[in-house]
Amino acid sequence: MKKKISAKKVIIYVVTLAVVFVFLIPILWLVTGSIKDTVHLFSRQPVFWFRPKFESYKAALSPNVVNFQKYLFNTAFYAISSTGLSLLIGIFGAYTLAISRNLFSKSFAFWVLIIYLVPPISLVIPLFLLFNNMGLIGTRVPLVIAYATFNLPFVVWIMSGLFAEIEKSVVEAALVDGCTPLGAFVRVSVPLALPGIVVTSIFCLIFSWNEFLYAFALSTMETQTASAVIGAFRSDTDILWGRILAGSVLMIAPLFALALLLQKYVIRGLTFGAVKG
Repeated sequence: MKKKISAKKVIIYVVTLAVVFVFLIPILWLVTGSIKDTVHLFSRQPVFWFRPKFESYKAALSPNVVNFQKYLFNTAFYAISSTGLSLLIGIFGAYTLAISRNLFSKSFAFWVLIIYLVPPISLVIPLFLLFNNMGLIGTRVPLVIAYATFNLPFVVWIMSGLFAEIEKSVVEAALVDGCTPLGAFVRVSVPLALPGIVVTSIFCLIFSWNEFLYAFALSTMETQTASAVIGAFRSDTDILWGRILAGSVLMIAPLFALALLLQKYVIRGLTFGAVKG
């Protein structure tokens, strides 16, 4: 016999679909607007039926016009490099805070959070002067370091809580079996916290991928990111909305693909430590 769906579940499904639809409206408008003609794009009445045109994508991806893929590569390089650097340093710091029980570790964790809450705009000028005096403006180093500076406190704060959720008996069992503290960390703690590490890395990637202020201030035309280049899509007499929309779609597409690819780890990571026993 078929199970009857209760009215409560129907309401939950309807509300969930409505919320998802509301959040998807800007994405749908962005995608459809990128393939619309300019006349349809600025029409007073919404145009739902139209012949798709891909001139904006062709112009954005053309090496002779914008060569947007070069800036997408720069964005991916900065995001992956800064995330990897933040994880490499931050995971060790988070594990140290998780296993330490002294007053210093608790106060240090608080100051780590304070650093993360510092507005990025307040550090733009000091960072620019620092990297300019070092002769690094125009290279990829400033953005990697700047992004890692803000990702690192986030990694330490989130991962310290995740490592604290791991049962101490599991780590102690590995030590009894002959593992060194570093070996127990690498072979036991890191695999158990892997879903949380994946989720943390995704958030770091999103921040680095979408960041505009540092990308605009600490780079030159050759080393800029896609977000900074999109803001420059204009001519002497007009704003090139078609290229802006097409470039925005090209920017968000890799993040959507990454989220779909790693959704299993995302769900596990977001619920890590929620249920114990």
